[in-house]
Amino acid sequence: MVRASGAKGLGNLSDAVPAEWDTSIQKVLDAYPAASIVIPGHGNYGGTELLSHTIDLVKAYRAIN
Repeated sequence: MVRASGAKGLGNLSDAVPAEWDTSIQKVLDAYPAASIVIPGHGNYGGTELLSHTIDLVKAYRAIN
């Protein structure tokens, strides 16, 4: 579910419920506020900015779907 920093979209959604992604990711941010390493499904690891980036992608997806 977590997208890499270079991701421009949400990827394959055939088994996904993207309407829940931003809520789920916010729960991770709330549960682990001191997280320093986040590993996306593909691409390089990073920090919590990957979680914020994924939330932004979900919001953009929702705006057009």
